[in-house]
Amino acid sequence: MKQWIKKGAYDFILAAGDDRIDEDIFSVLSEDAYTIKVGSNPSLAQFSVRSVDQMRDLLMGFLKE
Repeated sequence: MKQWIKKGAYDFILAAGDDRIDEDIFSVLSEDAYTIKVGSNPSLAQFSVRSVDQMRDLLMGFLKE
């Protein structure tokens, strides 16, 4: 993740996931990135949704804007 971020300037970064590997990603992203934990386990992510269905609804909402 760090190598990808170093390659360019990004206007928007969103990382979402539901397992331990995603926690590693959340830990290296800057505070201006949006991080979302899918599920109810404790997380380093800024935000959380309860289920994959809720994450899908959130992403679909972006498309409507």
